[in-house]
Amino acid sequence: MTGKIGKIAKYTTLLGTTILIFTTSSTKIASETRSNEETNLSGNKSIIENSTVEIAKVYSHQWLGKNVTTLQVKNIPIFTFIGDPIDSINNGNTQEISLKRARIVADKINQINLENFDAQEIIVSWDAIDKSYNILIGDGELISINEKTVLPDTTNDLAIDALQATNRLRRLLGGAKPLAEIHNMPENYHQSVATVVKPTINPPTKAIRAYQGMASWYGPKFHGRLTANGERYNQYALTAAHRSLPFGTRVRVTNLNNGRSIVVRINDRGPFIGGRIIDLSLNAAKRIGMYHSGLAQVKVEILED
Repeated sequence: MTGKIGKIAKYTTLLGTTILIFTTSSTKIASETRSNEETNLSGNKSIIENSTVEIAKVYSHQWLGKNVTTLQVKNIPIFTFIGDPIDSINNGNTQEISLKRARIVADKINQINLENFDAQEIIVSWDAIDKSYNILIGDGELISINEKTVLPDTTNDLAIDALQATNRLRRLLGGAKPLAEIHNMPENYHQSVATVVKPTINPPTKAIRAYQGMASWYGPKFHGRLTANGERYNQYALTAAHRSLPFGTRVRVTNLNNGRSIVVRINDRGPFIGGRIIDLSLNAAKRIGMYHSGLAQVKVEILED
């Protein structure tokens, strides 16, 4: 389909979610084509769900003791929709809702992929009323990043999560250059995500066990490769590799040379060199001041979930 976007219409579902409808001068022809293809499939999935055009897919899984649904675009995780804890009485209902939310966003992205759409129109903006970060496409809202919707490899900072998710979409949906700032940020944030610390997803702080040893870091050579838990390694996320801790475990790593600390999530296995106890992502290494040295004596605290 090659028609250009003519208009973006907004509709609100019963769940209160805004759906974008993109119309073009060739909408009627496209509609008839989809109808014919759906008939030819004899009851199978519609053309939008066909593997040739469905770039956004969702899958449900468990993460940090909760049932969640993650949305991927071209096999790259973009959003994780969080439900209630696994043992919650409302667990089944919230899992179904998170799955529906994910599917609605996936449908929007798949629809956009059918259009001749300019990925540079994908931006992220601060909503002072809802206290959330809204990813916008043209004049319509795609999704809000908040405590129920985060980056799969969350940085524990919603502003950074929102900017990273936006830039992934810009790249995957049209190769647009990454954004450096969030629109409409309050002045005290200085329009720079590097200094944004609120609102955040509060990380756990109580340590249940601690030990000391040597830390290392790994980065560019592995960026984009699959980690041991099936995620794509992102050197800019706050993650780490450990030989035995369960995936999803959060640990606080403190550089004993300067006292700087960072909380990271275990999503990979390693290090595989003797004498080292944890392998940090590039970003985590920079945060605690061991990027240039490559190695540092650290304290690792396993945090309560």
